Amino acid sequence: MEQRREWIERLGHSSLSIAGVIAVSLVLGIAAYYKLSLFGPEVLLWAAVGALVGFVLLAIAFLGYSKFFMTPPLGRNTAESAASLPAVTTNRLLVDKPIDTIASVTEHSTELLERSPRRSRD
Repeated sequence: MEQRREWIERLGHSSLSIAGVIAVSLVLGIAAYYKLSLFGPEVLLWAAVGALVGFVLLAIAFLGYSKFFMTPPLGRNTAESAASLPAVTTNRLLVDKPIDTIASVTEHSTELLERSPRRSRD
């Protein structure tokens, strides 16, 4: 029963994804049609070339970002800095120390309070 439910959910997600692809294709098709009717047939070629150049520049920017901005500081090699740190063994258990007893807030709350002598009102 559980497998059938998961299968139906996967079909629903797939159908929704396909509907999204069709919707995006339809919007792009309508945009291409209006570009053709307004600017002529060569605008599609130049739009494709512009998109290609834009995505190539974007890919170079993303690849360069990780190389230039996500590197360790200059003058320090990661292998050298890791070797300079002291080795710590983590295969031992921590020593359990006995816990000091801490008085509870309600520890003496059940004892009766002493009565103070009543004063008469004059």
